[in-house]
Amino acid sequence: MENQSGSNIKKIGQTLALLLFLVGLPLGSWYYLREGYNFRKALFDDLKNLGQTPAVGLVDARDSLIRLDEIADKVLILSELGSEDTLSMRLLHGVADQFGPSQAVVFALFGKDSTATLALQNYFREQSETYPDMFLFFSSGEEAIQALPLPQRNGRYAALADTAHTLRRVYDLHAEGEINRLVEHLTIVIPGKRTAKPILKRAAEK
Repeated sequence: MENQSGSNIKKIGQTLALLLFLVGLPLGSWYYLREGYNFRKALFDDLKNLGQTPAVGLVDARDSLIRLDEIADKVLILSELGSEDTLSMRLLHGVADQFGPSQAVVFALFGKDSTATLALQNYFREQSETYPDMFLFFSSGEEAIQALPLPQRNGRYAALADTAHTLRRVYDLHAEGEINRLVEHLTIVIPGKRTAKPILKRAAEK
């Protein structure tokens, strides 16, 4: 009797394990896929259409003529900063560390004056040397910064533009959680990697 009882318990355990595999795992996968979809949808819903990146030519700190609206296949982060705003610089530095290897993000940073522009260049110098095309430095007298939807025009804000040059959101860099939201938005607006189409080779006829 004891052997039979043990055998029944073993069969019940096997049945439960099989049910977990056939029912539990698919339900768990569905739940996590659903939560992932809802999370991405919430991120997309948080992005707006705030107009286009200003279509004007700008002279950067290296005396080069730049048109932000012609930067192809890149996401733009635009911000106006003062030389004393080390918090915003540090936060944007962290974002650049994360997305520099992707070569898909360009930072257009506007100093409030010549002193601030120089401070920005010095603060981001190492990253600029590692990723030469990742940073553009301007002075705030440029027309483009005046056209951006940055609240109150008092610095500490950053604007995100997608690869179609559409301004999608403004972030208060000093507000809790805003820099994390910028990082999350970057992960969904950066274009996916392009891979070559597979080439099918016919077997040689005998």
